[in-house]
Amino acid sequence: MIVAFSTSSALASVALIREGGTVVWSGADLAPRKASAVCMKLLQSAPEHVPTGYLADLGPGSFTGVRVGVV
Repeated sequence: MIVAFSTSSALASVALIREGGTVVWSGADLAPRKASAVCMKLLQSAPEHVPTGYLADLGPGSFTGVRVGVV
């Protein structure tokens, strides 16, 4: 299971994706200036999973927003 984070805009989102590319679960919430906290909250509400990898979007977006997703 791959965990994908998107933090390059005011809408932070998290998705669980099977290695074949099928989205199993996704969640999103408005997160201006608090993307890291919102991503953790969303991930905690996701079904049980054992991650084999992580993805983060690279923008376009603010430098800080993209940096939160990568970190």
